[in-house]
Amino acid sequence: MKFIKLILLIYVLGTFSSFAQLGFCTGSSGDPIFVEDFGTGTTNGPPLSSSVTTYNYISGAPNGGAYTISNSTDYHAWHETGDHTPNDTNGKCLIVNGDFVPGIFYETTITGLCEFTTYEFSAWILNLVNPSTTVCANGGIPINVTFQIWDSTNTNILATGDTGDINSQTDIVWDQYGLVFQTEAGQTSVILKMINNAPGGCGNDLAIDDIAFKACGDTTVVTDTLGNTEATICNSSIPYDLDLNATPDYAVYTTHAFQWQASIDGVNWTDIPGVTGQNVTVAVDGPKYFRTKVAEASINLANDQCITYSEVFYIDINPDPEAAISEGNVAFNCDTGEALLSVTAENGLIVNWYDAATDGSLLEENSLSYNATTAGTFYVETVDPVTGCVSVPRTEVSALGSIPDAPLSDGDITFNCYDDLALLSVSVPNGVQVNWYDSETGGTLLLANSLTYEAIQEGTYYAEAVFPDTGCTSDMRTPVSTSMIYPELPLSDGDVYVCEEATAELSVTVPVGVTVNWYDSETGGTLLMENSTSLQVSELGTYYAVAVFEDTGCPSQGSVPVSLHLFETPDVWDETLYFCEGDYIMLHAEIMDVSYMWSTGQTTEAINVNEAGIYTVEVTSPEGCKATKTITLIEVGPPVIQNVVSNGASIIVTMQNDGDYLYSLDGEDYQSSNVFTNVPGGYYTIHVKEINGCEEAVMEYLHFMIPKFMTPNFDGKNDRFDLVGIESFSSSEVYVFDRYGKLLVSSKNTSFAWDGTYNDALMPTSDYWYFIKIEGQVFQGHFTLKR
Repeated sequence: MKFIKLILLIYVLGTFSSFAQLGFCTGSSGDPIFVEDFGTGTTNGPPLSSSVTTYNYISGAPNGGAYTISNSTDYHAWHETGDHTPNDTNGKCLIVNGDFVPGIFYETTITGLCEFTTYEFSAWILNLVNPSTTVCANGGIPINVTFQIWDSTNTNILATGDTGDINSQTDIVWDQYGLVFQTEAGQTSVILKMINNAPGGCGNDLAIDDIAFKACGDTTVVTDTLGNTEATICNSSIPYDLDLNATPDYAVYTTHAFQWQASIDGVNWTDIPGVTGQNVTVAVDGPKYFRTKVAEASINLANDQCITYSEVFYIDINPDPEAAISEGNVAFNCDTGEALLSVTAENGLIVNWYDAATDGSLLEENSLSYNATTAGTFYVETVDPVTGCVSVPRTEVSALGSIPDAPLSDGDITFNCYDDLALLSVSVPNGVQVNWYDSETGGTLLLANSLTYEAIQEGTYYAEAVFPDTGCTSDMRTPVSTSMIYPELPLSDGDVYVCEEATAELSVTVPVGVTVNWYDSETGGTLLMENSTSLQVSELGTYYAVAVFEDTGCPSQGSVPVSLHLFETPDVWDETLYFCEGDYIMLHAEIMDVSYMWSTGQTTEAINVNEAGIYTVEVTSPEGCKATKTITLIEVGPPVIQNVVSNGASIIVTMQNDGDYLYSLDGEDYQSSNVFTNVPGGYYTIHVKEINGCEEAVMEYLHFMIPKFMTPNFDGKNDRFDLVGIESFSSSEVYVFDRYGKLLVSSKNTSFAWDGTYNDALMPTSDYWYFIKIEGQVFQGHFTLKR
């Protein structure tokens, strides 16, 4: 019986203890970018390249330090089995008889990788020794293999792991082992090494198959705004905008780049141009699958060897039900006030009645008929109770009423301002009545059953014909209007302008027989003056003149605005400007189309000066309005660094002169504070520049810092008591003691970094004391070692 197990490599070589064991990809793996399954065939071989292995190739049963490539392991007294690759015919595997001397037995270069990408390496291993044969005592020597991933220069190890001892078993058991590593900038190839750790002898015989490299990424779930991983919409909803969200589980990636894809069959996929966000909106015009490519960097999205794919979101389209079929329009019975409308529809569909072709109010639910109480057109919609889809468009069914013709107007009437009324009239056939309304539809009933109506104000009134026996009314109401005769609007004598607020007279002109009333609003408002063509005002603003017939009192339709304006004073503002010592600076009035008078006597919009002080410029508009701008000019000297000192992990910069300065340790990142905190020891170039862009001061500085603690847990942070930069002093001595005064380590006139051991033994968590002497200056104190 053949068994298969997945095993995470958890051993890390002591020499490379700073490289974490990653195991198998905990997220989503992409398609393999490298697979070595050693081919198929009925004959052994072909041999591997000499660059891949130093073992000897044997076309038959391999002995110690030899290998073969075969579709069967039927050699010696080993397990007899085929290769591991599923579903292949005469598949081969690499069969290795371990050398008596441990060492590398397989090494190959993997190319075509992408930078900034996490990969999973895996391989399947079988211990070939069958303990039931008792050829080897105690089941034989276990196999033990170390897997290593090196950079292309073969100098830096990226990941390593040891299978540990794999003992022989009665059953045939293939074990899978894996490593996870991440490429760095410019890194597109790695070197895979397999090392035999077991000694030679009876046993240490193994088969290897299906070596694979895959991109490793997060498991990414695609959902809509409701959290669904699939959806169904109705055909009437398309085209449809679908909002999708990609949610990675952050099992592998810390950053994510996306490129969404669409497919109509779930097999062939196409990138959606420009759709590269985590939350996106995609267009749906039929059944469609969506997914997204996911990479750690956007530069890798175009390379299928650098990405993983999200889970697939599928949206299906349900058909709309067949529309209902009208059984015909029905004449409205005005006596009973109803008409019974009906339709037919497919069995199983719900039939709803509405008062509009779209939206509208639901009048009757789940009924093939509707009793209309008014004449008009009604709309029927079928609903599929399973999918909720509705028919589009709705079916129209009408209730046809017998209605009279609209009344015939006897003509519009001029409003009589003396009597304050107008008598309106219409004509209709015998047997028809007339009702009067204030609106073309709806509105208020003003007078019923009358051919005439006395209007007490101008406007349009509406006459509706009515059959008295049925109450049916005309489709349209007849408009009849009455209007006043209005005087022409007054003629403005023009707006009045002043530079400062003052009393002025506004006036208009009207014909003989017309007078003028003045108001503070275009309509309504307060009456300010009546029966006068002029108005004295002292407040800025617009006033309104209304013409009035003296004999009828009818006002003009509208009013004439006449305004009192204040000429606009030139808009200037004071400024405080800075200029560098020895430079000229251009001062601007910053306003155009005016005249200028500077305190220097110049008359241009701008002047060029090089002396600090207060400058003024008076500007005058074409209307004669004046304003003065004041500019305070301050000279700024160059920055001068007085000194730089270290205070623990802080660097303090002191300036010789005052000013608005920005400070930097590298000339790139600047801050307004002269104190830098939590600065590691080392050399720094101090930059100080004036905020207005004047000269920059630069000073080289060695920041010497004594750590207060160390945590030698090999995470790359505070692993050593490191006195960075001490080697730069002309003389230095360092002594480290335990709490009982025992000297643990010392150095003189060289760099110093203690790893927390004494005679190769790990020192316990405690406080340790230091004595440091640099160029005659003594530093004493203690630090904490914490494990």
